Amino acid sequence: MLRPYRRDRHRAPFNLIDMTRLLCKPQQLNQVSINAAGEPASFVRRARRERVIDVYKRWRVDEDWWRQEVAREYFTVETSSGLVGVIFHDLVADRWYLARIYD
Repeated sequence: MLRPYRRDRHRAPFNLIDMTRLLCKPQQLNQVSINAAGEPASFVRRARRERVIDVYKRWRVDEDWWRQEVAREYFTVETSSGLVGVIFHDLVADRWYLARIYD
């Protein structure tokens, strides 16, 4: 089992390697609110507000891929409704997306 990136957090209640579904096209998220640490606190997906209860991992990707800049910050999150997934902030377009769902 992978450990959360914060030392004060509990262990993830799932195995981050097993049972994932990578979305063919990332789903755009709306009304994303950010906490003081710069992490997502809540977002709207499919007309439903999702409150983030834990962030298990955070990483950044900066590349100049085929001359089109890619700058994204990724978060593995768990929401109050039980959704566990990977969301990212496209820093170039300033948009948020859901990229992967853990089953």
